[in-house]
Amino acid sequence: MTIFIVLLVIAAVVVVVALTGYQSVPTGKIGLVYKRFGVLKSERYPVRVHGGQGVQAATLQADRRYLLPPLLYRIKFVPRTYVPTGTIGLVIAKVGAVPPVDRTLCNHVECNYFQDGRAFLMRGGQMGKQPMVLPGGAYYDINPALFEVITTETLGDAEIYELTRSDLTDISIPEGATGVVIAKEGDAPDDDESVVGAPVAGHASFQRPWEFLANGGRRGAQAETLSQGGVYRINPWFARVVIIPTRELTLEWQRKENKSSDRYDAALDQIVANVEGHRLLFTMTQIIRIPAKAAPGLVRRFGEDRDMSGLGDVQSPARCSGSSNACSAAPSRATSKAAPPSTRCSSSSRSSTRSAWSWSRRCGRRWRSGAWKPAARR
Repeated sequence: MTIFIVLLVIAAVVVVVALTGYQSVPTGKIGLVYKRFGVLKSERYPVRVHGGQGVQAATLQADRRYLLPPLLYRIKFVPRTYVPTGTIGLVIAKVGAVPPVDRTLCNHVECNYFQDGRAFLMRGGQMGKQPMVLPGGAYYDINPALFEVITTETLGDAEIYELTRSDLTDISIPEGATGVVIAKEGDAPDDDESVVGAPVAGHASFQRPWEFLANGGRRGAQAETLSQGGVYRINPWFARVVIIPTRELTLEWQRKENKSSDRYDAALDQIVANVEGHRLLFTMTQIIRIPAKAAPGLVRRFGEDRDMSGLGDVQSPARCSGSSNACSAAPSRATSKAAPPSTRCSSSSRSSTRSAWSWSRRCGRRWRSGAWKPAARR
């Protein structure tokens, strides 16, 4: 009789556990698991990977049922992580190994887009900014106890971690332009201002920064550019992009009030010459083109403070050779009230980038009027 009662009690307990211990994860949610009891001896991090007491690295997937008795486990449901289409998500690990002091980005660890938190910790994942981005248009089952995910939705209009909403959008290179990449991570750049970073294999147009770093990539402007018409997902903590127009552009030395302020040649006024006491004013138009191969050198030499995508007027397809490493220019057209004698402001029929800039300085008018801005992500 006693044995029968014991067996009956055990059966009742099993039934109760079976009925109340199943946890159903709602649609659009993941389950965070807190284990009430467990051994902590083998645990290294506050997020557990060996079943110790506390928050577990593994999560529960949506639309599934799990046998996790409330007596042993506490479950919290949180929304899945969504990255909007046309944007990227950045990840900061809250738990992990100590990152290296000589880099701002952590070492890359394969962990299924941070959805396998246990693998991340077991494979030596580091605390801090992660090099991999989350592509837009998808949901991710990421443990918020282990990772912080930054998206355009979580960022809002605020600026945190030196980021704005535009930094989290895909980079689109328009037709008639090229994207110059300026790496923030890597080996020290060459001291020679005319030398840009040599091409590095395997980084998929700078979208895999860990490959760039592993293969000896250097900081600064890179010789490899982003092709026109492409869309790229580049981690803004790793690199920034400046869009340089490679189409034909027209620079006009004419009355400033006749030009809109958003033109790159907005600061170029009529050219003034003094000949034997006579003050002469004349206008000039010059068509130039920057080959894609010359663009990194331009950024390396003159800086990146202003976006050049709005440069002057857009002309027909270039008549200058794109294979040249110099920025060649079409013949200039100049008119004046009186033809001045020999002047230092005369323009040659073909000028290099360097001569075009120095020529504008000699005329007392600077070709660049302000600071370039880094390329806006679209």
